[in-house]
Amino acid sequence: MALGQGLRAQGSDQASTSDYEKQVQVPDPEALEVRSITGTLQSADPVVTILTNQPVTTTDLQSALSVSPQVAYEVEELESGFRLKGGFEVGKSYQVSLRQGLRGSLGGHLNENFTQTVSFSDERPTISFASAEKAMYLDALGGRNLGVRINEVGQVKVTIAKVYANNIQQLLRSGTQYGYPSYDGEDSGEEEQDENGEYVDRSYQYYDVENLGNVLTERTYTVSGLPKAQGLRLLNLNLKDLEFAGGLKGLYIVKVQDTERQWLQVSKLVAVSDIGLIVKQGKAGSTLVFANSIRNAKALSGVEMRFISTNNQVMGTGLTNGDGVAKFDSTAQNGRFRLGMVMAQQGNDFTFLDLSRSRVETSRFEVGGLQSNAARYQAFLYGDRDLYRPGDTIQTNTVIRTEDWQAPPKGLPVKIRLLLPTGKEYASFQKNLNAAGSFEARFLLPRL
Repeated sequence: MALGQGLRAQGSDQASTSDYEKQVQVPDPEALEVRSITGTLQSADPVVTILTNQPVTTTDLQSALSVSPQVAYEVEELESGFRLKGGFEVGKSYQVSLRQGLRGSLGGHLNENFTQTVSFSDERPTISFASAEKAMYLDALGGRNLGVRINEVGQVKVTIAKVYANNIQQLLRSGTQYGYPSYDGEDSGEEEQDENGEYVDRSYQYYDVENLGNVLTERTYTVSGLPKAQGLRLLNLNLKDLEFAGGLKGLYIVKVQDTERQWLQVSKLVAVSDIGLIVKQGKAGSTLVFANSIRNAKALSGVEMRFISTNNQVMGTGLTNGDGVAKFDSTAQNGRFRLGMVMAQQGNDFTFLDLSRSRVETSRFEVGGLQSNAARYQAFLYGDRDLYRPGDTIQTNTVIRTEDWQAPPKGLPVKIRLLLPTGKEYASFQKNLNAAGSFEARFLLPRL
């Protein structure tokens, strides 16, 4: 491949001053080649990346791919290869094998068995929770385990704090604070660079609960002694430690911190409850709350609801009925307030839903509801199938109903039209409704 001088980049007036030539080998589409297998850490999560000269589908890999020692993993297809994510562990070596005959998407086949050992390089010590930041709710009736990714850390201190219910909105609005290690003396000897001379950011984020709640427990764990599943260390939350049966309810903050490095820490908000809430608000201010068990999805009756305004005032209370539904009109007596949070409690179980953080974006969905028209009729049309060939006959049936779901008078004249993709009318028929409020029509499509 040769490029002559005088080429200009888009938006630049500088042209190349010399010719460029490079030999490029076109891969044989009949042969599938493995170019590389590497093990890396992505956001502290071990990942194996296999690059090939043509795409490979997950279906073809099911019988041709093996990993030793065995580990649970998921396959993510790439443009040129695939990626393995799962229970890989830092510090261990894995043998990745591809069997002869593996087929690529372009028709190429692997000519011989391919095996390579991969490992994950020891990077900087890291601690992170496996779940996303918005993942907050943990079923009180389940195992109550938090998955934590911990690399190159020997011991961790786990601190559990409770933010009381009336302070939850303030905590969520203030978010995390930035902290820095507190050094003794002017020169602590703690360098801001690693052994390679690269800058190390020793700042950390934390939740300030000094005036919002209390610390419940502080424990130190040896990382190797924590239960392990799919490359994660499991941190169990004990209901007694959480004071679950106590009278003061609230939101929990779980902090995991390296015992040797103050700056190496991570915090997570956790609501431990079996009450799952769905809140629907109408434009006029009416609110429906649905309470269901997270464990079995059954409706929960008798759940006490508190409706909290954005300025932290109790706007009203209520109880769920036998269907697990509670109703509240936020405009009836509280026109000066705006609903910001719903709190629910049943016995010792407590949960909440912050509307600003949990709102579902509906712009992509048709949520406008049923549209009325001047005739006050609704038409429902269906055919015998969804796809037709030239020369076929389209058989349709149409049902007409009033807004209160009654059939219109028998013999009511109606018109049905078939439009072309251009919007022009291809055919139309005048029909009359039968006693059931419906009619049939047939359209004969032209042959090519």
